[in-house]
Amino acid sequence: MSKRIVLRSVAVVAVLGFVVAFSSCKKEEEPKKEEPKEKVHEIVGVWKYQKNELKELSTTADPAKEIMLKAIIQQMLGEAGKSGDEVEFTKDGKVVFRDSSGEDGTGTYEIKGDKLTVIVDENVQTFDCSILGKTMYWNTEFDEETLEDLSLLASMFLEEEIEVTKCVLQTTLTKK
Repeated sequence: MSKRIVLRSVAVVAVLGFVVAFSSCKKEEEPKKEEPKEKVHEIVGVWKYQKNELKELSTTADPAKEIMLKAIIQQMLGEAGKSGDEVEFTKDGKVVFRDSSGEDGTGTYEIKGDKLTVIVDENVQTFDCSILGKTMYWNTEFDEETLEDLSLLASMFLEEEIEVTKCVLQTTLTKK
């Protein structure tokens, strides 16, 4: 019996020694995560239009007609921003749109989190916005009035009544 007690004691001491040895090891600190920069600093500058892309489309059309409609809308979106079009965001909250024909539009902007709000001639638009390095993406979810216009257009092209219930456009720009 005393042999058993000795073996148990040795086992307990070994386990305690193991625990103490590992608990005294220095715990490696996790690297600190870099705080994200304020987007207002990232957005300042001149951005050149790259493309518009249809990200999401929901309609009442059958799948085959919806595919045709996506192709038509994508073609129209490609016409919306030509190479040479630019957007400039200034430090003081101003935005200037320049198209390849020399036409300029001006307004103001505000960016909070992932939301970019642009005001031009009392027209307020808010976009989901992300900036990855020198590439900016902003998503536009069309409002009810625009969806009605798209529905009318879709109905004309496909020669049947079609309702567009959701349409999301992604614009891609690169910093000059």
